[in-house]
Amino acid sequence: MREFQEKSETEIVSILKNKVEASNSYNQSELAQQRQDSMNMYYLNPLGNEIEGTSSIQSSEVFDAVEGTKSVIMESLTAGRDLIHFEPLNKNDVDLAKMANRYVKDRFEENNGYRFMIDSLHDGLLAKNAVAKYYWVEDKEERIEPFMGMNEMAYNASLQDPSLQVYEVSQMQGIDPQGMPFSVFSGAFIRTTDKSHVGFKLIKPEDFFGDETAETDEDFTFASDREVLRKGELIEDYPHLEKEIRRAVAFNSSLQNQDSLTRHSNDATWTTASQDEKAAEREPVEVHNCYIQLMGKEGYGTYQFKMLSERYLLWDWPTDQEGNDLEMLPEDFNPAAGELVDEFPYLTWSPYPLSHRWDGLSQADGVMDIQIASTSLKRSMINHTLRTNNPMREANLDNVRNPQDLIDNVIGAIIDKESSAGMGPVVTSIDQPQMSMAAFQTLEMVKQESEQRSSYSRVAGGLNQQALSNQNSTDMIQLMTNGSNRRIMSMTRTYVELFMKRLYLKIYQIGVQNDKTKYNVEINGNWVDMSPAEWPMRPNMRVVNSMTPEAAIGSAMAKIQIHQLLSADPDAMLMYPDKKKFNMFSEVLRELGETDICRYIENPDSEVYKAAQNNMLKQQQEQAQRQAEMAQEAKQYQERQIKILEMQTQAGVDQGQQKLDNDAVKSADAQSLDEDKFAHQQDKDEAEIILETRKIEEGTSVSGVNIGG
Repeated sequence: MREFQEKSETEIVSILKNKVEASNSYNQSELAQQRQDSMNMYYLNPLGNEIEGTSSIQSSEVFDAVEGTKSVIMESLTAGRDLIHFEPLNKNDVDLAKMANRYVKDRFEENNGYRFMIDSLHDGLLAKNAVAKYYWVEDKEERIEPFMGMNEMAYNASLQDPSLQVYEVSQMQGIDPQGMPFSVFSGAFIRTTDKSHVGFKLIKPEDFFGDETAETDEDFTFASDREVLRKGELIEDYPHLEKEIRRAVAFNSSLQNQDSLTRHSNDATWTTASQDEKAAEREPVEVHNCYIQLMGKEGYGTYQFKMLSERYLLWDWPTDQEGNDLEMLPEDFNPAAGELVDEFPYLTWSPYPLSHRWDGLSQADGVMDIQIASTSLKRSMINHTLRTNNPMREANLDNVRNPQDLIDNVIGAIIDKESSAGMGPVVTSIDQPQMSMAAFQTLEMVKQESEQRSSYSRVAGGLNQQALSNQNSTDMIQLMTNGSNRRIMSMTRTYVELFMKRLYLKIYQIGVQNDKTKYNVEINGNWVDMSPAEWPMRPNMRVVNSMTPEAAIGSAMAKIQIHQLLSADPDAMLMYPDKKKFNMFSEVLRELGETDICRYIENPDSEVYKAAQNNMLKQQQEQAQRQAEMAQEAKQYQERQIKILEMQTQAGVDQGQQKLDNDAVKSADAQSLDEDKFAHQQDKDEAEIILETRKIEEGTSVSGVNIGG
């Protein structure tokens, strides 16, 4: 096996220069011309075919398509919903996933993420490609902290703080009231604060040089981004290369960067910024940050180089383990060795990706010819109106004393002419043919063609008065708007899936690899500490299905209807448990823009929910037991009632029989009494009869005596 041989600086520069030139020839060919044309039309710069004295109006199809599409996409991205988020890997990962989402969101905002989204969409829609570069920034902040009257114990404790370094100090000694000596210190410390962070930025499309044979940005074998820096800045960063930097050829923006000139063609900002270049320290130079796959000292991989003006390499002076510069270069040091990196740090996006190519088409590509045609039609209409109101004239200038007024066609001018008795008119107007109605039909056809190509309709922009009439309901207009934005929504999904999601993942991964900072953030109403360096790597992030707020609301309502359907079906209870309900309502809340789900509903896997569930089961058991006891008491009460009823019934029967018996006894007693009365009456009657009989007998006896005497 052949032994590896390190390449010299000249060899590396030659390789990099050839790669840059190959990419540059690709960038500066028809691709660069298309970018310049789209920018010129976006800025409504003259087409170059204007005629003095006629209309120079510019139609704005490119501007409308770019800005209209950008507004629709930004509305989806900034509607308060987390379109991209980490999901928990398991039930124990819920809080950690929330921390990861919070970390990525905070780092994105720290790097001015809102402006990044606007500019990246603008680059893609207008210049074919948006290019992002991500990296880790090593940064330290030093500030002076004065102190006065610090006792010896506090001073010694401060010396143990690794972030503090003595800047200046003075010591004063004395005797305390107890007669003991003491010392106080005054001076200043230098406090060093670690400000290292995840960084990303947008690269101008014209300043990016990618491998033209790559199918995706993950297939690059070479890529580079260009920076234009001042020589003074480079000398400050690389003092050991001052001679090479001063010899570097100055960057000529007018010759080497036509795209950037076109980007500033609407005003004089580029010219103004380039005027102060006379001083040597302010002279601009071109620096390429190159990444290339090759066999290096550490094996085959991706190596990073910095190339100055395609002639020199920029390299850092070696340091020791403590970070201090070495006094002399080591014998085996090779400035052309480069730095081995894990991957190419670039992400790209195009509104209309082309298969088997890392670049694509812009929104402007589809409507530039439409703008030219629409401009020509509008100019002809305006010119026709001008000619109709200011017709051409034929005149006999021999009979006109002031022909210049006739030529200038001054409003209200008086034409002084000779007497023309017996002759025809001196000045006559030439009739202008009427404008054909086909011109208006053609203009409407061009507008419709522009809508079909850009997918941004006049309905979506609120510019279609017929659609906005009272004949169409609000829902109908909303349906028409959503229908016209379908291709833009597809573009939004590619932007989120292929660009933003990958950037979010890189932010998280770089943070896990490098960020040792302790953060204190608010999660679910509680302040918690998080340490990215202790987190696991996450393989993927989830993108929601609904891109627009309207689609999200519709999706949320559909999920609520599904929930109601499943909840109403007793047979579906087994396949729709609490965990599934939690997932359903979590999706509904996310669709409605609520990111803190547990602020509204509790996760069935949480201890709080389990405790509440156990408490509820206990209450249900107690309630069931109470119901059973109440049922038993009710049963016993019913049995008692039945027994009482039976007793009452039996008592009624007994009472009736007793009454019958009593009545029988009473009847017998009455009969006996009657019989006794009857017998007594009989006896009485008999006694009276006997007594009467006796009286009669006695009366008879007495009467006989008297007679006999």
